[in-house]
This record gives sequence, structure tokens and C-alpha cells, in this order.
Amino acid sequence: ARLEARQRVLRQRLTASAYLQLVTLPLTPALDGAHAPAWHHVIARSADYLVLDPSRLRRPNQTTPLLADFSGYVQVCDGALRRALARRHPGLTPVGCWGQVRQECLAAYPEWPKAVLLLLRLIDRLFDSEDEADAAGLSPIQRWQVRQSARSPLAWLHRLATGLRRRARPDSRLHTACAHLLGDWDDLVRHFETGETRLINELAEACLPLATFAKRPLMPTSDPEAILAWEWV
Repeated sequence: ARLEARQRVLRQRLTASAYLQLVTLPLTPALDGAHAPAWHHVIARSADYLVLDPSRLRRPNQTTPLLADFSGYVQVCDGALRRALARRHPGLTPVGCWGQVRQECLAAYPEWPKAVLLLLRLIDRLFDSEDEADAAGLSPIQRWQVRQSARSPLAWLHRLATGLRRRARPDSRLHTACAHLLGDWDDLVRHFETGETRLINELAEACLPLATFAKRPLMPTSDPEAILAWEWV
């Protein structure tokens, strides 16, 4: 009953946003006191509002009840979890993480340097546009307008990744990177439907070192609404 009451409060706070980021935090026996693998989801509403789902999850791609009432964009790197959330919560719109795509391309660089460099140049054009929007302090509507003018690399990126996937060996890192990029394509380009999202899961991922050592609710900023909720099940 205590857990359910806590989850209701957290659901109400999370539904106040139109965009959330989610990452999965593995628990270790040293922290958890248990021997079976377990995970918690860390959900970020903003840079100063982070919630650690108090439910103990048996699988990293298990959905969270905290999103039961949420309607909006949820950014998740893990494709299996992203699809599971979309199936279970019809009001949720999944978006992918461009940072993960870039990391997989970098891992493939030693195999196909010239080809990967072309992929990275197109991806970096998207990030450069976002950096300019951040520096200018643009509103979500203004950011959406900037993204519309920065969509040109997307068509070239899709065409290039399609060709490289056909040419690369199935067991190569380049094939894996291109397959993931094309498999997650719809969720990745969904960022360009809105100005609310971020291209990478930087908000949620930034709190992982803190959440790893946290055992009680924390107040990471001076804002009384900015609470990192942590409870054991």
C-alpha cells in the first residue's frame, strides 16, 4: 500500500510534463542486498527533476507503472523497452537516442573509416543545429522551427546507412550500427515533430552516478520540486 501511494504521487508529478527521458539502472548485491539481478528505471522530467522508480524490475526491458497515466514523448535508448512501453501505454510516444547511434558508429570506425566518417558528418550536423539552439536559448516552438530547416541530412543519412548495411558483413560493427539506425529510424526522426525533446538522454543519464549511491530521497537542487525519489521495495 505504501508503494502504491508513492507511485500515485510520482505519476502525478511526471504527468505534468510532455516529455520524459528514461534509462535503466542495474542494482548490484552490494547495494540491494539481493542475489537475483534487478533493475530500477530512472526517469527525468527536466534537468532538476529526477525520479527513480521504486519498483524492483526483474528484466531491464520491463515497463514501469509510473507511466500509466502519461501522455507525451518518452525517450529511451533500449529499443525493446521502447517498444514495450509503446504497446502498454497508448498515450506514450516513443523517441530514440541519437547519442547511442553516434556511439555505435564510432565503434565501427576502425573497420570502415571513410564510410563511418560520412555517417558521423551527417549526424554531427544534427547535433550542431541543436547546439546552436541551446546557445540561443530557444523556446520549444523555436527549436521545432530550427529542426525543420535542419532536416536535410536525414534523407542522405538514411540512404547512406541503407547502402552500407547491404555492403558490410553481417557480423561487422558497421552492419550492426546501420541496422540499429534503420531499425530505430521512426523513433529517431520523431524528434523533428516537436521542439520539446533532446537528441540524447542526457538528463536521465546525468543522474546515474548519483542514483547509484543514493539510498534515501535526495534534494539535488534548491528547487523544492526537484526531488530524486528513491525507495526500496
